Amino acid sequence: MDPIIIGRVVAAFGLKGWVKVQSFTRPFENLLLYDTVFLEIGSEWRKYRVSATQHKGSSLKVLFSGCSDRNCASDLIGCDIGLFRADLPDASRNEFYWVDMIGLDVINQQGELLGRVTGLLETGANDVLEVHGKKSYLIPFVQNVHIIEVSLARGCIWVDWHIDD
Repeated sequence: MDPIIIGRVVAAFGLKGWVKVQSFTRPFENLLLYDTVFLEIGSEWRKYRVSATQHKGSSLKVLFSGCSDRNCASDLIGCDIGLFRADLPDASRNEFYWVDMIGLDVINQQGELLGRVTGLLETGANDVLEVHGKKSYLIPFVQNVHIIEVSLARGCIWVDWHIDD
């Protein structure tokens, strides 16, 4: 099983092997909490130890062991950063990993199956479920407004959303 993607290397920084990273975690700086991560190089996941991190404002930088110059850092641009499920902390009550919601059935209050979650979008205001069935839906992930309940155990998300919306 492949790791769960938590970020991506987006640029080299400086001359000593540092890279800028884009985080997919919440809060975004949680990406810096891990001593070891996996980078997807080509089609292969390789384990990398994190030597140092920097966090200034919205910028995150990482120095990986064995990467000590700009050429090495440049080679990592575009690589996804991942962790295996066992390395992730348990989600708190009413918190969910996006990867766990992919494939869940989405059912409205009338008991109608709208489809399955095929993806999630981050829009700034709130996350949005991409649901595909007979029709496609974009449902704002706002708990107690549009999202009534998420049950990973039952494989369903119950929503306040009409089939014609």
